[in-house]
Amino acid sequence: MATTEQAATNNAAKGNTRKGVTEADRRVYTSKEEAQDNRPEGKENWACFQVGDPAGRLRWTWAPYYERALWQVAVEQDHYSIISMEEVPTKEEVSGMLAALPPEDRAALLAQYGGKKGGK
Repeated sequence: MATTEQAATNNAAKGNTRKGVTEADRRVYTSKEEAQDNRPEGKENWACFQVGDPAGRLRWTWAPYYERALWQVAVEQDHYSIISMEEVPTKEEVSGMLAALPPEDRAALLAQYGGKKGGK
């Protein structure tokens, strides 16, 4: 059985780490053919993933696993955001943060979100 160090070395040799991953490696393509023609160098174990949105738009990206492909399209390309519900601040915490801001920054922030109802 391989040691943890050997496994890490093997994964690195296969391109299965975040180290050495470039912007070009994470590129999102609008055609399958373009994606297939641009396999990232040194990422032999990566697959080309097709990612579709609810409107039916399809895009392709190279990634080591499904979750990474989805992240590259939804978060990095389309700017979706995600947060663990355990990390969402309480009203009391937000109140404390707002109180700590200079008055002009607090006013600007409240004006930015003041007109929005229901978190939309």
